[in-house]
Amino acid sequence: LHNIIIISSDAEMNENQLLFYIMYEALFDDSAFFKMQQTLKKCKILNLDMKTVNQRIHNIFEMKHANRSALREEVQHLCAEITRNKKLIDKLETEVCELKYQYQCQICYIILS
Repeated sequence: LHNIIIISSDAEMNENQLLFYIMYEALFDDSAFFKMQQTLKKCKILNLDMKTVNQRIHNIFEMKHANRSALREEVQHLCAEITRNKKLIDKLETEVCELKYQYQCQICYIILS
């Protein structure tokens, strides 16, 4: 669910202005196309300075973009850690197989002797 801020002025906001805010969000969001198709929630704000409102909207989108960037970095870090752990598991499994083989060979040697 999205919140779209509509600023009341002498002339009502037309559909192009509303789409401007949706497209502005698309600059900061990789999945904007999907979100554009979701239901929009409209909030009407009366008597606000357009510059102030635009700055607040810009600040919100920048904050969301920064949060997404931080999450992407964390995902990359976790993926790298998973890769390291998988390599360690593979190495340990190889060592276990080698030890099993050595142990089986010793048993065979003892039985044959």
